[in-house]
Amino acid sequence: MEERFKKPSEITDRNGFNGIIYGAAGVGKTLLAVSALDYPRARKGILIDIDRSSRTIAGIDDEILRIFEPETWGDIQEIFDYLVDVNARTNEFGTIITDSITESQKTGLRALVSEGSQVQLQDWGRNTSQQEAYVTAMRELSHRYGWNVIFTCQMEVEKTESGLVITRLGTTPSLSKALPYKVDAVGFLTKARDGTRQLVFEANSTNTLAKLRIPRAQIGRFPLVIEDPNLGQILEWYHNPEGIDLKLREEAIGRGVRI
Repeated sequence: MEERFKKPSEITDRNGFNGIIYGAAGVGKTLLAVSALDYPRARKGILIDIDRSSRTIAGIDDEILRIFEPETWGDIQEIFDYLVDVNARTNEFGTIITDSITESQKTGLRALVSEGSQVQLQDWGRNTSQQEAYVTAMRELSHRYGWNVIFTCQMEVEKTESGLVITRLGTTPSLSKALPYKVDAVGFLTKARDGTRQLVFEANSTNTLAKLRIPRAQIGRFPLVIEDPNLGQILEWYHNPEGIDLKLREEAIGRGVRI
């Protein structure tokens, strides 16, 4: 039994980045997710396009991205099996994007309820467990093989009894509460009227889900609020914080990046 124990010094940075990017429709979640391919170690990517949003990334180099358009939950299971059975051996694709969890939940629910039948309370429970299992299984691929696993999600807005407006994931409330615990990062993406985008990994009173789980040594070095984000740059910071070009980092802070 003791041989299975690890010391903190034996933990490596082999884990890939795994996280959720959520925000309003049209804010640029898919574009941001695909920008992960700007990171040299990201290798080629697979976009699991449940949202049918691939039109927004037309023009991406065919050599670095493949698009899979599932129509049923069985199709989603099939691409997952491909990742486990084939890609785990070839390691051709190092970045896996699910676009989006919002549509994944709808697709999964259709597989659980017979056509023409009413959705029952227990169906929602099974659906929540189904989606949690999918996200968890994808995260484990990130940990096991070092792949970057990224999920996009729509946004919902709720008003509390006190009148405070808060954002949550664009899923059922129970799934929105559960999923942030399944991944290492949750980023909230917004877009200002002038077109400037901002990615937030720091929770506040209206955005309670944002988070970033990083090694202790990186605390204080990693930006938590980033203007004009590029996921390729974020992955560089995530995997190699000591190698950040300090001048570039200072310029980023000057543009509104918070540390």
